[in-house]
Amino acid sequence: MYNILYYSEGWGLGGIERFVMNIAPKLNPSQYRFDIFCVHDYDSSYDHELVQLGAHRYTVFHGYKPSLFTRYTVGPRSFKSLLLKQKYDIVHLNIMNGAGLIYAQIAKRLGVSKVIAHAHNIAFGDGNSFIKNFVHTYCKKAYLEYPDLKLACSDEAGQYLFNDNSYQVIHNPISLTDFYYSKERREMERKRLGVGRNTLLFGSVGRFSHEKNPLFQLKILNTLLNQGIDAKLLLLGSGPLYEEVVELSKQYPYRGRVILPAATTDVLGYYLALDVFTMPSLFEGLGITRLEAIATGLPCVISSNTPRLDFDDMTFRVEGFSPDTWASKIKEAANDYILRRNDGTDLIKQYKYDSDSIARAIEDLYR
Repeated sequence: MYNILYYSEGWGLGGIERFVMNIAPKLNPSQYRFDIFCVHDYDSSYDHELVQLGAHRYTVFHGYKPSLFTRYTVGPRSFKSLLLKQKYDIVHLNIMNGAGLIYAQIAKRLGVSKVIAHAHNIAFGDGNSFIKNFVHTYCKKAYLEYPDLKLACSDEAGQYLFNDNSYQVIHNPISLTDFYYSKERREMERKRLGVGRNTLLFGSVGRFSHEKNPLFQLKILNTLLNQGIDAKLLLLGSGPLYEEVVELSKQYPYRGRVILPAATTDVLGYYLALDVFTMPSLFEGLGITRLEAIATGLPCVISSNTPRLDFDDMTFRVEGFSPDTWASKIKEAANDYILRRNDGTDLIKQYKYDSDSIARAIEDLYR
């Protein structure tokens, strides 16, 4: 039996969390068990499922995101303390920038047999960019020798974290049993959400954070409304900008036009209700929610900062962040796909972005 510890700095409904929860439960339970370590969390997403799987989530700061200094100091100390108490054969570090590599040094020096660094991002988030850039650059020079294996969700993410060092791209996977298209359920979900038959519903699933650009989605909505379009915006998730979005949604012209469901792991119904999936990310490692959207037959309007997929037939890429341009592209995407929307799971499976295929590949790497 191999004991695995997955690391993610934060925990909620983000892409890393979805990666872990799409892979770990699919591993052979007679050979692998796992726990999770995070420095802070946004909510208790997946906790019930983790308990059922016999996994424990170790969290240093519950319910809030501490300062950069605190995360960079207390996090590694707590991680070291856990590894001194618990024995893990594999440490799988899901990291956003070079600072996460310090955890590879800690794990290796404490005798963990296999340490994996897995890159999930291509740029910094909000906050002090000078300090982040310094730490990112320093840690890459100091700690890149410690991971036994280097993985990345895309070539862009691999270059960002590992430079020209050898790494392997592992696709972000989705569970095909959780995402599919159903016309009947789509109609039911739109009725439940109070969305009219002719209303244009766009939006996304993901963290309310600077890099995901949720406030820009409100600007797009405003533009559509000014054009006389019967439009609504759906944003599902949690994160540091959630309260700001909530307050803005209560003001004119957004009142009654923004749908903000409570954070949940049961997201299929929201994808089905949407007409267009929008991802105006300032930067993006890949975007696992984009794959989920494609599986449910949704056209995707995304920023040009998002890596390309092997299959981009349903994707509309947008340069820059002009609300007018995004509004036009959303209308174009809706007109192209609303009447011919179909299930996209065969496409996901064809290109091996399904969780079963990726879990088998991960098991081979673990062995």
